[in-house]
Amino acid sequence: MTETIAPYFSHEIQTIICGILILLTIVTSVFFVVKKIKGPGKLIDELIHRTFSWWVIVGIVTVFFFFRIELA
Repeated sequence: MTETIAPYFSHEIQTIICGILILLTIVTSVFFVVKKIKGPGKLIDELIHRTFSWWVIVGIVTVFFFFRIELA
């Protein structure tokens, strides 16, 4: 089905992006739990902001894969 929607979205790319998304989900969950347990702090806030930026980067790259692999 993805061949008709995004011909450049190969199985290998899907596997890599899914792995990155799973890793980001785990890291985000861990940071959320740590912040709830320890409370707000400068270090945990910085890690949460950096993780959010990785969500944005992966989202942008994933969208570009739907159009052209050369753009990503």
